[in-house]
Amino acid sequence: MKKEQDCQLHPIHEELLDILSYIHDTLTSNNMWYSIAYGTAIGAIREKGFIKWDKDADILIKLPDRERIREVLKANIPDRFTYIDASEDNVNCFDNIMSKKFGHLAEVDIYTVVGAPSIEGWSDSRKKRLLRRNKVLVKLTCAKYGDVMKIGKKYKVIPFLLVKGFLHLIPNRYIRRVVTHYENKYDYATADNCMTLVSYAKPTEIIKKEVFDKLELHAFEDKQFCIVSQYDTYLRSRYGNYMIPTTKKY
Repeated sequence: MKKEQDCQLHPIHEELLDILSYIHDTLTSNNMWYSIAYGTAIGAIREKGFIKWDKDADILIKLPDRERIREVLKANIPDRFTYIDASEDNVNCFDNIMSKKFGHLAEVDIYTVVGAPSIEGWSDSRKKRLLRRNKVLVKLTCAKYGDVMKIGKKYKVIPFLLVKGFLHLIPNRYIRRVVTHYENKYDYATADNCMTLVSYAKPTEIIKKEVFDKLELHAFEDKQFCIVSQYDTYLRSRYGNYMIPTTKKY
């Protein structure tokens, strides 16, 4: 068994586990939908816990539930955590809950699932244009306060600084309007498909909304967290064969 073989969790993972537990307890007690996502979901399925090099965690929520979820998560948040609300003069495309002790080294990102167009019959190039728009949107909103030290390729530093300088001339409320526009571009209630605005790797990330209909509990470290029942469809749409370990950050 994994838990019998593993040594004590890294302190950052312990903190992330506490944040995830707070989110799970709060949302499930209020009958609200959430699912672990991205690398956290891969870790749950493949490792029954954290992938050892991951230093954050991810969950999904649905756009129609977001305001209520923000309300309940903020209401009784422990003093050791901070809720960062992207709607409050923040240019991010997602909220997060951050550890006060570790700062951005330990945070759970809260991504919103939004409506997406019906893409049956679309050419691959048209699908890629939609996701390229998402990529540009995310890069722009993150660039304003992004850390230049995280730019891996030197040739990207100058363009990054130019964009950063330009964005500081634009009030956050205007950037926020652009994000909100694209969050609501395709009505979630009537859309057959969904996506997150941070999905831009490949067209298959635009998937049927029904994939997110049902949840189940899945073991994660010594806890259990919610994950979409069709997790294999969800994860393969983004990562392909996610069961093969890789050092790539999810």
